[in-house]
Amino acid sequence: MESKNKLKVILNRIKKWCYQNISCLCLVLLFVIVYILIHNSDEIFLATTVPLYTGENVAFYRYFTAILSHANLFHLIANSIGLLCISSILTPIVGRYKIIILFFIGIISPLSEVLTNIQYQYNRVSPNTTYRGGSSWGIFALYGSFLIVYPIYRKSFK
Repeated sequence: MESKNKLKVILNRIKKWCYQNISCLCLVLLFVIVYILIHNSDEIFLATTVPLYTGENVAFYRYFTAILSHANLFHLIANSIGLLCISSILTPIVGRYKIIILFFIGIISPLSEVLTNIQYQYNRVSPNTTYRGGSSWGIFALYGSFLIVYPIYRKSFK
């Protein structure tokens, strides 16, 4: 009888965690869908193996969709684990929807670097292709948010 109660407690905790982190679980599901689309299609439309800038034209949408694509399965799994770990800590404080906003704010940092790189490529200073991909930028934005929030809400982490 006691083992049934323990199982119920564990299942309730898992259910509560899933409900609390549903937005990040949906992001991970989106990562998996994009990964399957990229690696199982002949025409690669979001992949990191397609250059963002080829010297002739710029595919601006790839700056925003690159955060959803991953180079290989290990990259996908590592970023998913990192996202779920930090989101389980940060979501109770900032909320389910704000954590997604914070995640996509992480696109700003590499975007500025990519735009600078385009200028160099336009002047033929660097190679003719630039590759970007992965959700590490958004995860780093969440870790940075945690570093800002932690001193304020320190008591709630105990």
